[in-house]
Amino acid sequence: MNHIRSYRPKPIVRKEYIEQAAKLINEAEKPFVIFGQGVILGKAEKEFQKFIEKAGIPAAWTIMGMSAIPTNHPLGVGMLGMHGNYGPNLLTNECDVLIAIGMRFDDRVTGRLG
Repeated sequence: MNHIRSYRPKPIVRKEYIEQAAKLINEAEKPFVIFGQGVILGKAEKEFQKFIEKAGIPAAWTIMGMSAIPTNHPLGVGMLGMHGNYGPNLLTNECDVLIAIGMRFDDRVTGRLG
């Protein structure tokens, strides 16, 4: 197991929140996933790939999340952010549900917000 200094998560899993999130995803017309290095650090690549394949949701990666799925995966649409591709950045604006997994919204992803 990887150890991250000073990080001791104690998540509280609330079934009703999971059900609400699943409902939003299932009812979305244009859902979109962005993912980062947290998928890799959590060793959740297989589970993540199963999720996007089962849901059929296109996914873009941050620079640090690049190897979580094969770069030629049919649902992979490219890298997000200032160093990324035009398409994934456009999809973040066009989607009706944005699902962020294992990533943070830093300025390399969002650009200048203020």
